[in-house]
Amino acid sequence: MHFLGLPKQNKESQYSIAGFAPGVYYYFVMGQMSQFFPLLVSCDIKLAMAWKKNTLVPLLQLSKSQRIVNVSSNAGDLHWFYNEELKQELYDIENLTEERIHEIIQWFLRDFKAAKLRENGWPLTISAYKVSKVAFNAYTRLLAKKFQNILVNAVHPGYVVTNMTCHTGFLTQEEGAKGPVMAALLPDDGPSSSTSKKWK
Repeated sequence: MHFLGLPKQNKESQYSIAGFAPGVYYYFVMGQMSQFFPLLVSCDIKLAMAWKKNTLVPLLQLSKSQRIVNVSSNAGDLHWFYNEELKQELYDIENLTEERIHEIIQWFLRDFKAAKLRENGWPLTISAYKVSKVAFNAYTRLLAKKFQNILVNAVHPGYVVTNMTCHTGFLTQEEGAKGPVMAALLPDDGPSSSTSKKWK
């Protein structure tokens, strides 16, 4: 794996990187915010917005194997939400929109600040992480619907031994990487719009 700089405004550099690695592309887009609670939301949504603005899609379309693999989590399961109406709205991919996902994120941030998580049925533990992953999973499904020629999936790698888990995970980093890599190497007739917890 090669880690390459991706200048935000320099398209010539971006395309030179595409020429360097014409098969599979890996992008890591991080957001920066001054307060902790929206940071995890920002990281996932920043990446989602990069796809929305078609910043990365032209590069991906240079590949013979067009795949988008979003690394998600089982924390992104809708059962963590207690607002049944909101759960149904996020599940209904035929009517859900990118704009509505953004509105839901902003609603969560307002409720977090106002200490209204329980009142409005949000997850009560590691709330920002769970909401960000639910939103990211929903956006993954929207991407799959929008780009029919690209296999778009989200994968839960498992509980991995990393700094984020304070090294309390059950899987090695190599084991955790297995699912995302398998999704990236799917055959052309493989599944899309999946938010699989386990790839075999």
